[in-house]
Amino acid sequence: MANDAFKTGESYTLAELFSKDHQIIIPDLQRDYCWGDPCHTEEKKELVSGFVRKLLELFQKNKEKGELNLGLIYGYESPTNHIQLCDGQQRITTLFLLIGMLNRYSTKNAFQGNLISTYELEQDDKEPYLRYSIRESSLYFMSDLVCKIFITNGENISNKTSVSELIRKSEWYFNEYNLDPSIQSMLNAIDSIQTIIQEETIDF
Repeated sequence: MANDAFKTGESYTLAELFSKDHQIIIPDLQRDYCWGDPCHTEEKKELVSGFVRKLLELFQKNKEKGELNLGLIYGYESPTNHIQLCDGQQRITTLFLLIGMLNRYSTKNAFQGNLISTYELEQDDKEPYLRYSIRESSLYFMSDLVCKIFITNGENISNKTSVSELIRKSEWYFNEYNLDPSIQSMLNAIDSIQTIIQEETIDF
């Protein structure tokens, strides 16, 4: 990796990964996002709930230290500041969706700067820090998800409002998205994350 960007073997925070002019790219050679699918355990449960609940539990235990190790990710840099992810896709995607949902609930856009740069949002192509390039539908969906759902514009969200249903009813949600496995898994993941946020007391 280039010296002016990420360095092999170094530790980085999520805030550092999703910031500045960096982009984490899920290339088209990767498999679909699947942690939201209810088919990964004997009980036919999705993996998002367990991952996020464990994350919150570890965060509470390590609150005084102010750090939490989220494991290794592997990728290569091409071009500069663009990390083509080879391993860690499921974790990174779930964490990005979690940040997005936390931002949605904050009503203050507390995490907007970790979803998309101001330049991308206001002056360029509205590409978020996580680019889902498996197929065009996933790529466009992620951009609209960040810009039209995760960024709140100050509105409150009711506990009775299903964010996934809000997405499905949006004018930017195309019928072809129903055929994209990654998108459908993301919508399931958003449902799971919303349930956990509603159950937990989180101070924004």
